[in-house]
Amino acid sequence: MVFLNLEPLKGYQGEDIEIQLPRSLTMHSIDWLAVWCVQYTHNFGHVNIPDDLDVPPALGQTKLTVSSRANGGGGRSSDRPTTVGPTKKPRRHQSWSPPQPPPPWVFASYPQTNREVLAPVPQYHNHYYHHPTWWYNPTSSTTSDPDGHWDMNNCRDLLPGKLQVHWEVQNEWVQVQLTGKIRENQYMAFGLSGNQNKMTMIGGDVVVVFYNRAKNSFHAEDYYLSANTECDGKNGVCQDERLGGRNDAVLVTGTRRNGVTSVVYRRPVQTNEAINDQQVPLDTAAMVIAAIGPLGSSDQPGAHDDLDMTKEEIKINFNAKDDNTCSYSLFNIDDDMGRSAWPPNIIIGEKEFRAKLGPSGGSRGYMAITGQMTGDIVWYINDKLIPEIFVERKQTYTFIVEGGNDPNNGGHYHPLYITDSSEGGFGQKLDTDQRKQRVFAGIVYDSEGFPFPTTAGRYCEFKFKSYDRSSEMETFDAFFDSLKLSCEDGNAGLLNWTVAEETPDLVYYQSYSQPFVGWKIHVVDPGYKWKDDKDAATRQHGGLPLTCAILITAVAVQRIFTISLL
Repeated sequence: MVFLNLEPLKGYQGEDIEIQLPRSLTMHSIDWLAVWCVQYTHNFGHVNIPDDLDVPPALGQTKLTVSSRANGGGGRSSDRPTTVGPTKKPRRHQSWSPPQPPPPWVFASYPQTNREVLAPVPQYHNHYYHHPTWWYNPTSSTTSDPDGHWDMNNCRDLLPGKLQVHWEVQNEWVQVQLTGKIRENQYMAFGLSGNQNKMTMIGGDVVVVFYNRAKNSFHAEDYYLSANTECDGKNGVCQDERLGGRNDAVLVTGTRRNGVTSVVYRRPVQTNEAINDQQVPLDTAAMVIAAIGPLGSSDQPGAHDDLDMTKEEIKINFNAKDDNTCSYSLFNIDDDMGRSAWPPNIIIGEKEFRAKLGPSGGSRGYMAITGQMTGDIVWYINDKLIPEIFVERKQTYTFIVEGGNDPNNGGHYHPLYITDSSEGGFGQKLDTDQRKQRVFAGIVYDSEGFPFPTTAGRYCEFKFKSYDRSSEMETFDAFFDSLKLSCEDGNAGLLNWTVAEETPDLVYYQSYSQPFVGWKIHVVDPGYKWKDDKDAATRQHGGLPLTCAILITAVAVQRIFTISLL
């Protein structure tokens, strides 16, 4: 472990200060610099960097003239380390105070180089800073690619072939790198088990990291897990900030390439939040949990597949050195996410639909068919994985629903409803978002105006006979043969739906309690000429009427186009 004696900045009066930036920053990537006292959380002054600043391309640095205001006041020397950091440019005519905590860059003195350097540090501690592996050193090379693991020598496979963690304790912080073989619209979660004597998600203190493609940005957010449901503001998978706490996860860097997302973040060993956060034990091994899953609306983590979470107990000694059991890099694993999708299932000419739940089919099933991420279960209609259903206006259809009727068991509670929303999950939405959905069947309102679902029934789920073999199966029928049906006691629920004339041409059957579980219902006018061959109802190719074949071709083209944008 190397420590540097970072001497407090001296007082400056009418002097030029030479700043050498890390290789990850240029003058054009900084809006302004602030002289910030860590001990007293005070801004001693800032210097704006104009957008049209002319920096000679041959120079790796430029000189900034600092006014006397930046000397701590009246030319006196500050006796505290002072930070300089890029952040939002202050608005004119407004007072400004730096964010909390201060930016993770220190304006540090290097006696051996006789130069003061803008460098990242983990935290302020008694005038000494632990020298992390990503510290910018003017005499050595550095990298911004997390594939180098930032020289963290501890590594563990959390989900073999899918998720790895590197870690290192740095004084009062733990630095973590999560690397996952995931899609761009998936997240990775890692943290402490809710019970240190056994592995459990409930009560877990985790950090969720992800990549936002639209913003080309990486994120690390602090979560507390009080239930296996979407956060309602009090319970569920909730950000600490939504529960009145704070986000103690500090993003360091991230990268996305070759189908792999890698994010480096830091969190304190000890926080001041006794309820939502746990202390990271340094004197004993800690039980940890991890998962990967889909990002929902507003980048909220969605329900993950049962196979995408830690199943066996994993203990990590965070204070260990060279605890590395990883024998491969996820960046070097062949990408199997490009496997061909199963053709969509079609149901035509039927009046009765039996709805159960089952596995999503991995990269060949729901995600490939819809272009959307989903959780661990989706609707199976008449033993078909999310089939596209064709119905006629003015006709009545019956859904026999076996989605679970216990609202206290979120994982086994999936009332079916029909909506114009391709996302669904009505019960997990805020009032404003609920009003954006049109509901055609399955939800009614009580006398006080509160919605409640009408049709759920007992819980039935198709489960794996052994393990998920979706990647091995070229057809859905072959995959379906690898499943077995498991049903709880009770009766099915019945939903009778008479299709109104004003019903749109495209609606969806969905789950009330979870988004992205169902798929499309095509609505046609009365008298539509169906082929009188019921085998055509489940055939994916040439046996369909010409009009339906054109519709299906359009759906296939749309699906290919959607996938090409991921």
